Amino acid sequence: MPTNVKFKNISKRSNQVLLASYIAIASLVAVQIATLFELSLLEDINLGNYNSPEQLDSRIANNELWVEIINLASALAFISYIILFFMWIYRTNSNSHTFTQGKIKHTPGWSVGWFFIPIANLWKSYQIPAEIWKASKSGPDYNHTHTTPLILKLWWVAWIVDNLFSQISLRITDSAVETHELINADRILFSSNVVSIISIILTIKMVKEINLLQENQSSHISEVFA
Repeated sequence: MPTNVKFKNISKRSNQVLLASYIAIASLVAVQIATLFELSLLEDINLGNYNSPEQLDSRIANNELWVEIINLASALAFISYIILFFMWIYRTNSNSHTFTQGKIKHTPGWSVGWFFIPIANLWKSYQIPAEIWKASKSGPDYNHTHTTPLILKLWWVAWIVDNLFSQISLRITDSAVETHELINADRILFSSNVVSIISIILTIKMVKEINLLQENQSSHISEVFA
């Protein structure tokens, strides 16, 4: 073990990610509720279920106002969640270099950067958390061939599906004009948000497990240098 150990406790950062995750889930639930109300409105428009044009205009105006407010709040919550998650990735990767004496492949900077590289991020988004988990679990005995838990594989699948679904939903929503197109767009958006919620729940599970593993490794470091 090198004498220049620079382990940084990640409990505070993990808790920040967890809090942001819970807020993001709550905001997505609010979006889901707003989407259901909007679907109800669109169905009524499609079927002609309204008493007067004035009543319809009032419902549309109220719906647009609430949807804009909820979507803005959800966007801010999700941005905070993503930023804190990548800060957590950076810190846990940095600690992983300490645990393994520099054996892992990805640097702290690139452990975040690879998520923004098209195509490559499809597999790097699995390799990087998997590498962090293995390093946090094995410490000096780290080997990239060690197996990873099911939770990481499920998280990776959810992350990829969530991103693809979000892109599809955005494109369909942007091109929707007719009432039936808007209804289909809202249905896809609802499904996309379900996937997003599942992805965040799996993130919570992964963050908790890696946080615990790194705390255990830090206790080993403390024992060595005690």
